[in-house]
Amino acid sequence: MDKQLKKHILVVDDEQSIRELVRDILEEEGFQVTAVANGVEALETIGTHETIDLIISDIRMPVMGGVQLLEKVRENNPFPPPMIFITGYADITPELAAEKGVVAYLKKPMSINELLVTIQNALNSPPPIDRQHPRVNTHLRIDFHLKQSAEIISGLVYNMGRGGVFIETDKLGIIGEMIEFEILFGEMDKRSISGIAEILWQRKERIGRHPVGMGVRFIEISIEDEEYIAQHVEKLRKLLTIAS
Repeated sequence: MDKQLKKHILVVDDEQSIRELVRDILEEEGFQVTAVANGVEALETIGTHETIDLIISDIRMPVMGGVQLLEKVRENNPFPPPMIFITGYADITPELAAEKGVVAYLKKPMSINELLVTIQNALNSPPPIDRQHPRVNTHLRIDFHLKQSAEIISGLVYNMGRGGVFIETDKLGIIGEMIEFEILFGEMDKRSISGIAEILWQRKERIGRHPVGMGVRFIEISIEDEEYIAQHVEKLRKLLTIAS
């Protein structure tokens, strides 16, 4: 309990009933909680408190919404607190939310257990994937091992960047779970890379052209493999630029 009291969570939601409910739940769990109605109030709160350990924000709000709040927080803070998005609308895809630096994405209504597990994972999460480098769509085979279920599964790398990949698969792990992976680059390169990654987010239903799957962040990978991924992404990016 004493350890959790040190964690200060900022709840941002224009619906009073929701923000008060979330605040009450978190205070019962021993967290320090500040609840505000929009992004402007959230920025004022961040400016007057020494430490905000986590932000839980609705996306669609008057005055300033969650996406703009996220951008302002990351713009003005070299070490921004992790942010969880919650929404009752399809304002943004989980993939785009992760790309912007959100550590988790929850749809209303969510269960109390889902919220608490997501918060603990976010508080224990390393910094977001560096998005300064380009990502490309690709179709490489990946084998990954879900440790909690002891399953070894094959899927496709649908999207790749230097910090992680999106795996197209209907076998979804648990957000925050570590997986062992091996990516196979096919006959042309005759190369594979392997390491450990963390499951950051999931897409449980197909959204337009975006398939079901999960986004993962590389945690342990050799310098040689990291350099190879960077070269592979840059090569594909140039090919796609020429083709367009």
